Amino acid sequence: MRVAAFDGENADPTNGRLLGECIRARTPWGELTYGLAGAEGYNLIRASDEQGIAPGAETIRELFGQEPTLVLIDELSIYLRKLKAKERDRAGGQLTAFLTALFKAVSLRLGRPWSTPWRLVKGARPPMPTAKRISSLRLRWMS
Repeated sequence: MRVAAFDGENADPTNGRLLGECIRARTPWGELTYGLAGAEGYNLIRASDEQGIAPGAETIRELFGQEPTLVLIDELSIYLRKLKAKERDRAGGQLTAFLTALFKAVSLRLGRPWSTPWRLVKGARPPMPTAKRISSLRLRWMS
């Protein structure tokens, strides 16, 4: 089983986190990709990580391969608070795009039709997550 984790408390969106030789991930998807597929996988999404643009669902699905995979994500609200104020809205939007693509990639991998989990919350997508909203979003989504 492959396991990848993102810890927003220890993430460094400004300077990046050194993960391997010459690899400095700056986004949740950069760190998770390196955890799932090492340097080769990271090179597949390097531009997405460096530009802060979320990769698509098909790209994420490629990273899963055929092995059972566990993805752990923690402390997204702390990660968002670390971003500069001017970057927060854009990053929140890209984080939403990444999570949506991740859910879709999992659905594709399982061979099930995809429907966004946000529709479970009062029938519509919530506003883009911000540092203040992300904790309540997690609780509502999980309930």
